[in-house]
Amino acid sequence: MDPRNGRDLWGVPEEGLVSAAIVQLAKRYNMVSDTCGTASDLTRWDLQMGFERMLTALVPMMAGTESISGIGGGWEAASSLEMMVVDNEVYGDIARIMRGVAIDDDRLGLDLIDEVGHMGNYLVKPHTMEYLRKGELRLSELWDKRTSESAHREGFKSLVETARDRAKKILKDHDPMPLDRDVDMDINLIMKEAQKTLVR
Repeated sequence: MDPRNGRDLWGVPEEGLVSAAIVQLAKRYNMVSDTCGTASDLTRWDLQMGFERMLTALVPMMAGTESISGIGGGWEAASSLEMMVVDNEVYGDIARIMRGVAIDDDRLGLDLIDEVGHMGNYLVKPHTMEYLRKGELRLSELWDKRTSESAHREGFKSLVETARDRAKKILKDHDPMPLDRDVDMDINLIMKEAQKTLVR
């Protein structure tokens, strides 16, 4: 709560800390934790909103939460497809952080370092390309990582415009793969059993 006016606050460091505490309590009592994530109450798209959304999702993930809710959510309980696209990238980055850096003899490639040297080209080596393809470097389809020359030549779009274009493309082109018949039947059975006890 904002002590100046009593308003709910979202996207503050304390939200991440409370989420981390919830995760610790859940682990203590052998429960599954679901915490808030990608939260912000800012009423505009800008840099602050991005910081807040990353902060509130990263902290509970690093604490070990099993589930984070709030994808696509915005100010005053609003939600948008553009924000879902952005949050998907935020979660992609966090998933990469959580995977960490694996170090073993093959990944280190000490023989390759000796072979190529400090001024050589590692990108032409199959070893380098193999690990790039395995995801050692996460390449986002949304974040703008062009050179300044390319951006100047090709033009610039805001993140919200880029996310809107991506959402439209997903809605137009995505053809979801149906669940296996057995899985679908199992889900229906679970739902029917849950309705008997949870819905009155």
